[in-house]
Amino acid sequence: MSFGGGFGGRGGGGSSDIMMVESANVGKIIGRGGSKIRDLEQDSNARIKISRDEDENGMKSVEISGTDEEIDAAKRMIEQCLSQDRDSGRRFGGGGDSETIFVESSEVGRIIGRGGSRIRDMESESGCRIKVSRDGDSQGRSSVELSGNRNQISDAKKMIQEAGVDIMNGDGRGW
Repeated sequence: MSFGGGFGGRGGGGSSDIMMVESANVGKIIGRGGSKIRDLEQDSNARIKISRDEDENGMKSVEISGTDEEIDAAKRMIEQCLSQDRDSGRRFGGGGDSETIFVESSEVGRIIGRGGSRIRDMESESGCRIKVSRDGDSQGRSSVELSGNRNQISDAKKMIQEAGVDIMNGDGRGW
């Protein structure tokens, strides 16, 4: 859904600007369930609209509308979102390591938390990308993939254990 012409909804004469962002990085701006983009809009007071389609270079357009100050603030915040991950471990899974651990399938909820809140907190605190498999194996275990640098992975494992989850490393991994 897109709307043309004047960007209604906000006060008087606003303008808009387009930022190009790699498709792979758009999720960092949107956040889980749209939480990050809502925060960005609220904090900057600008309207942020991300194109569903990517161009031939794998980029998506991010349209920011509002006053010039609001647009500048939103751009700064978006750049901050995008550079945070580059600084902490070369973007999730980029130049870092990854390790797969196993946990009881029944414990997955303790990692994810209500509405994904705990896993989001663990990811932002550790800088590690945490990807939990929803499907257990025949032994009732679920895999959890941790991506980042060694310290980030180590921090994430500690946080998972602090959440009361036992990590079952290597227990009969030959499947």
